[in-house]
Amino acid sequence: MEASLRIFWVAMLAAVAVYAAIPVFWKPPPSPLVEMRLLLLGILAAIAAMTAVASFVVRSVLIGRGGAERVATAYVVAWVLSESVGVLGLVALGTLGERGMAWAFAAGALLLLVLHAPRSIEPTLGPLARGGGRMGRPT
Repeated sequence: MEASLRIFWVAMLAAVAVYAAIPVFWKPPPSPLVEMRLLLLGILAAIAAMTAVASFVVRSVLIGRGGAERVATAYVVAWVLSESVGVLGLVALGTLGERGMAWAFAAGALLLLVLHAPRSIEPTLGPLARGGGRMGRPT
């Protein structure tokens, strides 16, 4: 299962790299929303911040419940939330034509993915789930 998680994590990193490359190749037309630029960027930044916090909260709650499947689910949910920060950068690019913001959001998504890098699942399960202790195999 850990190898599959690592492959999925690398795929998420690659997706964020694509999000960062899109502004290089595509310059959207001028936006009629320029007057609302700061408001929209503030809203996007607030959503990104809430999503970043949620990625850590959800991961810790799911890992706390134990079980290899829950730990794997915790990582996947955290990665999807992290990647969504990069998608918000594409929203800034498409609605406001903000290349710099697209790159900033992609960098934030990359940082979150690195912070949520896959680790060994077994140490997060605890001694009972690993088969140690009174309920598992004899020690």
